[in-house]
Amino acid sequence: MSGPAAPLDAITARELTAQIHTSIAAAERAGALPAARVRRAHQGRMWRALGYASWADHPAAELEIGVEEQRSSR
Repeated sequence: MSGPAAPLDAITARELTAQIHTSIAAAERAGALPAARVRRAHQGRMWRALGYASWADHPAAELEIGVEEQRSSR
């Protein structure tokens, strides 16, 4: 495993959010979670770049999923 990821800037965080949202929609149809993108988003502290207080606040607002849904997808 590599070291800590650099924090994302707002533009990259928005792009990654859009990719994750698209992947979640496709994954729901296929029954899988886009783990690599979600991992990158978390490691890069995407929520901070987008102005959210926590990781849990980001998917609830941007991806229309809650923490319980995230946990059940692991």
